[in-house]
Amino acid sequence: MKKIIPFLIMTFFLSCSNGDLSNKIAELEKVHAETPTTEIKKELLASYTTYLNELKDDANSYSQFAHKKAMLEMDLNQSNDASLTLTTAIQNHPAGTSSNKNIGLLSSVLVNQVHAKDLQVAIDDFKKLYPDPANAKSTFSPIIKSLGETMLDEKNGSWDQLKVRDFISLSRVQAGIVKNDDEVQKSLFNAANMSLATKNYAQALAIYDYVLTHPDDFSKVPTALFLKGIAELEKVHAETPTTEIKKELLASYTTYLNELKDDANSYSQFAHKKAMLEMDLNQSNDASLTLTTAIQNHPAGTSSNKNIGLLSSVLVNQVHAKDLQVAIDDFKKLYPDPANAKSTFSPIIKSLGETMLDEKNGSWDQLKVRDFISLSRVQAGIVKNDDEVQKSLFNAANMSLATKNYAQALAIYDYVLTHPDDFSKVPTALFLKGFTYDEHLKNFDEAKKHYTVFLEKYPEDGYADSVKASLKNLGKTAEEIIESFK
Repeated sequence: MKKIIPFLIMTFFLSCSNGDLSNKIAELEKVHAETPTTEIKKELLASYTTYLNELKDDANSYSQFAHKKAMLEMDLNQSNDASLTLTTAIQNHPAGTSSNKNIGLLSSVLVNQVHAKDLQVAIDDFKKLYPDPANAKSTFSPIIKSLGETMLDEKNGSWDQLKVRDFISLSRVQAGIVKNDDEVQKSLFNAANMSLATKNYAQALAIYDYVLTHPDDFSKVPTALFLKGIAELEKVHAETPTTEIKKELLASYTTYLNELKDDANSYSQFAHKKAMLEMDLNQSNDASLTLTTAIQNHPAGTSSNKNIGLLSSVLVNQVHAKDLQVAIDDFKKLYPDPANAKSTFSPIIKSLGETMLDEKNGSWDQLKVRDFISLSRVQAGIVKNDDEVQKSLFNAANMSLATKNYAQALAIYDYVLTHPDDFSKVPTALFLKGFTYDEHLKNFDEAKKHYTVFLEKYPEDGYADSVKASLKNLGKTAEEIIESFK
């Protein structure tokens, strides 16, 4: 008990002191809001500094007051101090409630410091600010990671130019401080890729030149030399897109993709470039395989959604350029493994199915509907006895009915009926064929013929009672059917 009492007394006095300081801060913040003089700012800053020293174990409060302190330091043009305040808060209290705000603010502070001076000057200044490379990396890396994950607007597929700029700048500064680090090197090469993606060839070449002139700091100097050649070719291609240049660039992309098997983002980006060039050279099959490989092997790559969209266009163009059965036969050669064909077509069909209805005005996107139906039919011609594929095909028939393309719906049902070993729902296709003639085309003779065949072949099927009722009421109006129940 004697040992506990002094501890409780000390805790009491600390809490009083803490409370007095927090009250003082509250009063100063109120005065600052009304009269933001330099003197008040400095006094408030000193109070924040003292208070943070007492808050070392309180993650939430520390991160909140560190944010306030850094904002004040920036207001007083003390950027270096603001950087250190935020860095300390982020590293020591990553789970604090204001941690994300602090990362965002630190990003702004660092970026402003970079763009306010020559790049090498900025690197030299940051080396003084963060003399320990490990500390520099733990400061820059989360910001670069956040920018990399958010700089692509997935809704419209466009790049946020400011985030791209900051991602590139901070990656270059980090690489100037932190040597022989695979993650840092990867970020730098991704910065070069982004420079190329945004057609800033000069910046990409500058990054490769930096690696080449600092060979002791990087492990991928040969890669930088090779990529510099690609960047120079892309620059020439942008100015003079001759067939010779295209073929040379295509060969370079092919070689580089063979080296990029474990880098999802770079692989998906360069696969998209290669496929675009293959399409430009009328090599549609090659473009299909390039995109398929990228999508299947690197589904999380930054260009994956763009690759799915491009592959959809390539496949659809190939389908509509020829007879459906010819298209199916050609795709069987292109994708001899049905599982590979399914993993190619399914995500595209799924995406089309989810987006072909414009929910704002309730209308169908006719091109997406057309592509959904066509690709579902082609997939069903390649992949046999698969419930998901069959479901997509019947959904394609439903969409044909919804858009009043009855001939197309009947063609789908006929395909199922003429390939009975490939589908489990042959009876359903026969029933729906009769129903289409009955309900939509009002061709009761054809409807009766198919309903009758259905009952002869599948008298125990779940649709049998519905077919019997349809035959009984065939050609009757709603009033006549109601009357028959009386």
